[in-house]
This record gives sequence, structure tokens and C-alpha cells, in this order.
Amino acid sequence: MAARPGEFVQPKGQGFSIGKVKDKWDDLDFANYLTYALGEKYFTDLKIDKTFIQHFIYYVFAGGFERKNILKYGFCSDADLMRFQRAVLVRISSYRSPQTQK
Repeated sequence: MAARPGEFVQPKGQGFSIGKVKDKWDDLDFANYLTYALGEKYFTDLKIDKTFIQHFIYYVFAGGFERKNILKYGFCSDADLMRFQRAVLVRISSYRSPQTQK
């Protein structure tokens, strides 16, 4: 299906991105960064067992913590860390409460 004379043809070359742009980080990378940046002591002070730190971080993520740009660029600013800490304080009480089944 060659272009007819006078039709515009989109050029393709090395300067063009083809396909989906991938994020630099995934949730696991970000969770590991949070554990490193905040320290395990931060979570143990919140009475979260060491073995459940990753689980709790994913629980906070599932609560609607916006992290699209963090994952895209692979960078977490101090403001993002503070935002995560606020989300932790909001979610900690529901994490500790027993879950009822319907």
C-alpha cells in the first residue's frame, strides 16, 4: 500500500518513538525505595511487623495513593515522601482494624 502521488506519508526513523513509553520504576521499586528512604524503624514505630512492611505499603497504594509520575520518571521528591506519610496516617487505623466478611 504505497502512497499515491501527492499524499502525505508519516516518516518513520530513528528519532521516532514507536510503542508504549515504559515507566522507569514499578510498584516494587517504589516500595523498596520507601522502605529505604523512611527506614524500617518508621514502620516498626507504627507497630507494623517487619515482615508486613511491603504488604502495608501496597495497602497504602491500593487506597488511592497517586504515584503515576513517580513511577514514570523513577524519582520521588521530598513532597512525595511527605504525601506518602500523610497517606500512611490515614490508612493505618483501617489496616489494624479486623476485616469483617460479608
